[in-house]
Amino acid sequence: MSLVGSLEDLGLGEILQIISLSSKSGILRLASRGREGTIIFRLGQIVQATCSTLQENIGEVLIRKGKLDLATLRAALAQQEREGFRERLGAILVRNFGFPAPVIEEVAREQVERIVYTLFAWAEGTFEFVLQDSAATVGTIRMDPLQFMLDQGLNPRILMVERERGRRSGVFRRPEEPRSDPSPSGAAAEAALPPAGHVNIGEELRLEMGEEMAGPGQEGVGQSDRMTLLRGMLEELHNPEPGCGITLLVLRFAAEFMGRGVLFRVLRDEIVGLGQFGLDDQGGSADKRVRSLRIPRGEPSLFTGIMEAKHPAVVRPEPNDWNHYLFARIGTDLPHEVFLGPIVSGGEVIAVLYGDNQTERRPIAGTEALEIFLSQAGLAMEKALLESKLRGVM
Repeated sequence: MSLVGSLEDLGLGEILQIISLSSKSGILRLASRGREGTIIFRLGQIVQATCSTLQENIGEVLIRKGKLDLATLRAALAQQEREGFRERLGAILVRNFGFPAPVIEEVAREQVERIVYTLFAWAEGTFEFVLQDSAATVGTIRMDPLQFMLDQGLNPRILMVERERGRRSGVFRRPEEPRSDPSPSGAAAEAALPPAGHVNIGEELRLEMGEEMAGPGQEGVGQSDRMTLLRGMLEELHNPEPGCGITLLVLRFAAEFMGRGVLFRVLRDEIVGLGQFGLDDQGGSADKRVRSLRIPRGEPSLFTGIMEAKHPAVVRPEPNDWNHYLFARIGTDLPHEVFLGPIVSGGEVIAVLYGDNQTERRPIAGTEALEIFLSQAGLAMEKALLESKLRGVM
């Protein structure tokens, strides 16, 4: 099975998003003006990239960076040739010459990032994505022992955010991100969320952040600051606070992007309010109003499209009955635009973040870092549930 098309119709950024969000494994081949490029994916993560205009192998890069001497490189290359090129050069350097494995991984990562950023500049040409299972993909990679391969892949969406920030020269360094573990089903991962109606998230969020929380989405928070915060909060996902730590992190980060937000839990038959920030408290009733929200999944509402797409979007709400009910409860007229960010676990939407800037009357923009965080929050919920189950059987 393959996907073939033109880069003029579907850009590299869109292709990477599709592959990443669907967690596919396979080989993406690009061709443009006599140039050829390849990106190899394992479960949606980039593990290798090549480009006909960037021909350095890992040994040459290590020499250029002053991390390896020429005599050692020649000895390793000779051994690789004697063994029929069955093993990557980096693995030989680590196993037989005592070279540090983290240095190999870091250099390979930098080179893969450099190649991917080069391929972003190809505005015309063709692409073909050949779908493979992860085992077949790994086998294909190992047949090319001189090229760079990552043991732990790169998240394409984080690379795209870095690109938007203008890091187009020198060595690209990605933000650290949590790795996903084998996950249970999305339905089971709902257990990682606190029970609806039993946790006052708004109050806990105010206690955690202090009264500075009163001005979420405020002016002066730049994209660079948000990316710095993203790095720190992704690390926090590794060790969330007991109870509803992950959901608190979602609301806390969302407050950097929008003036108001509500987190909804998705159940089998309905969508229910879980927590909020920025709503008019009206004598302490904001959290109570949110927790009493109940919207049937089978009825047309703000959430219908986002539940099917499973991808964040800024949308203009339709004037239907359940939307009027929703906005009456959170205290606003029909907004011009709102942000909807699904949290996906095991292929299913288990929660949705709603946000708007209705009080400030300003557009919603620059949400790439928030979208990355929401995708990682779903993985963190899966991981938390898996660890809980493992503790139960030990």
